[in-house]
Amino acid sequence: MDSDVPYLHSDIIKNILKRLPAKSLIRFRSVCKDWKILLKNSSFIADHLQQQSCHQIPSLLFECNHQPWRCCLHLLDSELQVRKVHSVPRFKGARIVGSCNGLLCVEINQRIPSLLSLWNPATSAIRDLPQGIFLDRFRRVTGFGFSPVVNDYKIVRIYSPYGDETPRIYAPYDDETPRVEVFSLNTGSWRGMSIENLKKVSFKSNSSHVSANGAIFWLGAKRGVRQEGPYYLVVDDVKVVVSFDIAQEVFTVIPMPNLEDHRNAMLSVYDNKVAIVSDVRVQGSPDLVDLWVFDEDTCESGTTWRRIKRYTSNISMDLTTVWSNAIVCKPSLYKEYTEEGRNVLYIINLTTNEFKRLVIPYCGPVKRVYNHMESIVSVWPWNGFLYYDIERELPH
Repeated sequence: MDSDVPYLHSDIIKNILKRLPAKSLIRFRSVCKDWKILLKNSSFIADHLQQQSCHQIPSLLFECNHQPWRCCLHLLDSELQVRKVHSVPRFKGARIVGSCNGLLCVEINQRIPSLLSLWNPATSAIRDLPQGIFLDRFRRVTGFGFSPVVNDYKIVRIYSPYGDETPRIYAPYDDETPRVEVFSLNTGSWRGMSIENLKKVSFKSNSSHVSANGAIFWLGAKRGVRQEGPYYLVVDDVKVVVSFDIAQEVFTVIPMPNLEDHRNAMLSVYDNKVAIVSDVRVQGSPDLVDLWVFDEDTCESGTTWRRIKRYTSNISMDLTTVWSNAIVCKPSLYKEYTEEGRNVLYIINLTTNEFKRLVIPYCGPVKRVYNHMESIVSVWPWNGFLYYDIERELPH
């Protein structure tokens, strides 16, 4: 090699590239063949994701009710700068199930049964998933997460034989155990599961979930006292958290913390632990927003939940998520279409108690909010090199 030609060792190049944002790496695929191969290598993608997860605050992805026939998405970064997500597929009648490592799980409800797709907004790659085993459109919850133990992304669907309104009247079922199906990104297929320890556990249809530390979590209810008759009248249900270990494919039912009000409780993740944010509303008094964190190692008091923060609010808000060191809220339903509440998010700093009102330009009322880390993770399984040649990519 000519000594006058500038040269950087490949390891130095890798070390530089893995520190760059996903949108830069996507452009750099066109620099040369070696970089294109590197940026599709599974080992580099894993290193890049690890670097971004450890040193970057995830963005806040929010879906706006702007155009009902398609998704309208925006990203809010740690500097509170907003940018629109371009090249959004025309997912008619769709909802985002969840975000994990830069991948979005999207459910299209226009067909019966509904279909699922995996989409990476940064790379524009999209993968339509095969039809599941069970065809019941109703009474289901869906979860999406990743386990580093098995290096696999999984989607879990739980079909409950009953809903969760209270009080509830259910038609009698021979089998009160929910049906479960699991999709593995590595195998590309669904398989059914029989779960006895979820017997008599109900879920609100299409309720949200969170994923943390290789597990997926939902809010549910354990059926309580019931009155026999032609229909079952169920009362006094016990609220619970249901977890699914992605690697071991095991469900666990976790008792809820001692909340003052279960009606306005929301699952989230704080400090890489599953958390519950609860809004205590008392007429004539300010709202109390509590943050509870779940510790897997039981403390001396015998409880696994601890309340770490309480915030007092004089504004009526609906909780959405925990983002880094802040609780994110949106205006309550009756305010979101008014001039005061349109295009607005509220951010409560958990350290300083600082309250910010953020106006989102060119956006309708905010529907749903997700933590989202942009990445170049593939929607296809990785095995040495990623299968980008078979990915369906959207035009930019």
